[in-house]
Amino acid sequence: MEFSVFLKEQHERRRLRNPQYSLRAFARDLGVSSGRLTDYLSGNTIPSESTLQKLSSSLALSSLEMESVRELLEKQKYMSRGQGFDRQLTEEEFKQVSDWRCWSILSLFKSSEFQPEISWIAQKTKFSVQEVEEHIRNLENAGLVKLTEYGYVRTNQRITTSNEVPSQAIRQAHKQFLKIAEAAMDNVPVDKRDMTSMTMCISLENLPKAKSLIAEFRAKLSELLESGHTTEIYNLNVALFPVLPQDSYDNE
Repeated sequence: MEFSVFLKEQHERRRLRNPQYSLRAFARDLGVSSGRLTDYLSGNTIPSESTLQKLSSSLALSSLEMESVRELLEKQKYMSRGQGFDRQLTEEEFKQVSDWRCWSILSLFKSSEFQPEISWIAQKTKFSVQEVEEHIRNLENAGLVKLTEYGYVRTNQRITTSNEVPSQAIRQAHKQFLKIAEAAMDNVPVDKRDMTSMTMCISLENLPKAKSLIAEFRAKLSELLESGHTTEIYNLNVALFPVLPQDSYDNE
């Protein structure tokens, strides 16, 4: 059994007592947003320990039931870490979602306050309703979100893009976020951002290992920052590049 199945069973028990008992009412009684409940039910999000404690109190779980739920969650976390990425987006698929607004909307699905409604997404992001609808369609076409009885939800797919193959779409996406980072240096208070750099004389033989360490760091940082009560959309750019002119480059 998965945590999502456990929650669905809890909801169904209440519906048997009251056929009018809605998912919105269930979210209210659990003390979470309807969007966050949707994410739990779709299996896209695993609650943090503090959230689990709150859910346990709302569901009046015994200590034995609580431990059983913890075991479910630990198993899901283990399976998630062990399976890596489900698939790599093709360049054509990535072109559909390369705009920074697409990735911002997709990340917003993990917000603790998320509401699976176009109007809520538009209000939160300050994008127009038309922009949100367009980007949601692109995300759906790329298989990153889907429409369910609970509204739009993220799919369970863990995706990546090409790391070594030159791609104009990927370059454009990085440029967009770098422009946002440049503006943030002037407009975002220091306590709300962290921008540092260091210049080194390196051995190119160690570069592949360095890139692996950066990938591991990104994964660990993501796990940390996406736990707890999530509300804000941030972007992490880790840039490692030669400073002085090189004799030759592959044209990426």
